[in-house]
Parts: sequence; structure tokens; C-alpha cells
Amino acid sequence: MIQQVCDRETDRPEQRVKERTTAKPTGKGSPLQEVYVNTSSLRVDAVLRRVCRIFAATGGIILTALTLVTVGTVLGRAIFNTPIPGDFELVELGGAIAVSFFLPYCQIHEGNVIVDIVTAKAPQGVKRLLGALGDLLLLVISALISWRLIHGCLQYKDYGDVSMILQIPTWWAIPPIIAAFILLTITCASTMVTNLLAIGGSEDAK
Repeated sequence: MIQQVCDRETDRPEQRVKERTTAKPTGKGSPLQEVYVNTSSLRVDAVLRRVCRIFAATGGIILTALTLVTVGTVLGRAIFNTPIPGDFELVELGGAIAVSFFLPYCQIHEGNVIVDIVTAKAPQGVKRLLGALGDLLLLVISALISWRLIHGCLQYKDYGDVSMILQIPTWWAIPPIIAAFILLTITCASTMVTNLLAIGGSEDAK
């Protein structure tokens, strides 16, 4: 299991670019064209990873702030018999935002749980193909959730729904979640393309 994780971590886009640029021409296209395409995809991947890292860091900051709110509520109730008003509302809204901000980072680093009992000894190309299919499925789901979140956000705004104690408009928490799921959709597309290119690279190596 540890060896599989190490193989997955070392199979980076940078390594695949180097392998493809040093490969002999096969007649399918100019080596310079392959270098240009792979270099461009590498730049896009680097930018996407940076954006996912920013989202994850922001989610961590939000989660830390919510932890401090919870601690303040416990201490306030124990010492002064006065909890922070609306603490559960802040945890509810902020927790939803924080969790959604972690999803793109988890996806681009292949951190999702994978049940590989059947495919543990399968060829690398088969694993990459199954990974691409999983990315496609998650892409469709995240795009669908993004669409419904936009629809729900507009409805909450029209209804004027607010929280019970702090009177915070409910729809305020939805746009950041929409942005996170749109980023997740883009990330799924990127990882799917990466897996498909890895399949082509393994076939060329053979």
C-alpha cells in the first residue's frame, strides 16, 4: 500500500512532461508540438494547484475561527454563564463553507478514498482509466451541485430568509460554496485529462 502511494506521488505532470519530451518521434506529431502542449498543460496545472491551495488555506482559517468561537462559547457559559450569541449559526454556515473549500485541494492531490481491492494488481493504464472515469463522474456531480446551488441561492435571496438569532441572510454563505464547487468541477476536468494523458504516455513507452 505504501509503495502504491509512493508511485502515485512520483507520477507528477512534471515527470510525464520530461518523459514525453525525451521520447523518440513516432510520426504522430512533431516533438516540438508535444513539448508546447505539455508545457502549457503544466502551467495550467500549476495555476490550478495554487488556487486550490488558496481555497484550502482559507477553509483552514475559517475552521480555526469557528473553533475559537466554540471555545469562547464553552468558556463563556462556564465562567460568565453567557455563551456567544448565535454560535451554532456561525458554525453551521462557516462549516459548510470550510468543508466545500477543502474539496478541490483533495481532488487535485488525489486524496479521495479509493477502494482498490479488485484493481490493486491491475496494470497502471487500467488504474488511470478507472481514475479518469471516477473524475468524470465527480465532474458531473459537482457541476450539477453548482447549478442547483446557484438556483437555491437566488431563491433564498428572493425569500429573504435569515438566521434565527443573528439575522444573517442565509444566501450570504452560498456564493463561496458555489465558487468552491465550480473550482472542483474544473479540477475534476484537469485530473481526468491528466489520467487520460498518462494512459497515452504509458502506451507510447511500450
